[in-house]
Amino acid sequence: MRKAVHKPSQPDRSPGLRRERPASLAARGFTLIELLVVIAIIALLAALLLPALGNAREVSKRTMCSNNVRSLLIGLRLYLDDNSGHQPLFACYSSDTTNQECLWSPALASYVGIAGVGNKPAAGSSNGRFYAYCSQIADNGPVRRSAFFCPAEITQVAGPLTYPVPWMQLGNYAAVWSGWNPGANPPSASPAYVPTAAGLATAANRAKYMGLTLEMQATPADTAVFGHVGNSFTYTQVYGIIQSGAWLYSYLSPTISHRAVLPFGWLDGHVSQIPFAEIQADYQAHAATGLFGLNGTYRIWSNY
Repeated sequence: MRKAVHKPSQPDRSPGLRRERPASLAARGFTLIELLVVIAIIALLAALLLPALGNAREVSKRTMCSNNVRSLLIGLRLYLDDNSGHQPLFACYSSDTTNQECLWSPALASYVGIAGVGNKPAAGSSNGRFYAYCSQIADNGPVRRSAFFCPAEITQVAGPLTYPVPWMQLGNYAAVWSGWNPGANPPSASPAYVPTAAGLATAANRAKYMGLTLEMQATPADTAVFGHVGNSFTYTQVYGIIQSGAWLYSYLSPTISHRAVLPFGWLDGHVSQIPFAEIQADYQAHAATGLFGLNGTYRIWSNY
């Protein structure tokens, strides 16, 4: 006799007795309050992270800027070695083409890897290195993308340029007067060693303006050579602020990003990042004390 097999009873699946499961979050979506909470959390995280990202970006630009100054220092050292210690012209007060040809910016261009500028000046000619240098600034050319310009600089020059070249920005770094100018040492002297008109016409003037001042500095680690400026036109020197309180041109500028911390290059080859507020404080004290004033260890302001 076959044994009966017991089968478990099946649940009643009739529509009237079916038990519904709670809807999942995916099925029912977010409530308005939940969405607002998520948005608030995202906004809070963004508020916390964006300043850190901005600071990181500025630190990166500042580092790139310091590397630019370091490249210029290396180029200057190579130039001095090739020219028996004689320095290029650190600034001029005129558009005299001989002066322009001898300015430090075009003079160092080939030493920092810029092709097509040349090593020899050619006054009064569009074949000269000053015109070649300026032409490579125009239209975001090789000079504009080189160590002569701060990564935070946004200005551009449209080409082609005419000859003679009009006044224009040559870079974001300028020669520090107190380091290059023999008349600025000692501080009590009245510096007058920037040529005007045809200032390099005589051998005596060339020896004065383009002599051995840098090579003869007794303390290279304390001698400022290049400083960050807001602009660097054909007047390519850092004056700083004169004792009377007037801004001079080109001037130290905290406005080009970097959170007002400016790179300075020194004759021994090192680069330091100096808060503008500290330099300004030495000016406001009229350089009687402090590191960066007329009598400071790391003199940046001139007495001109």
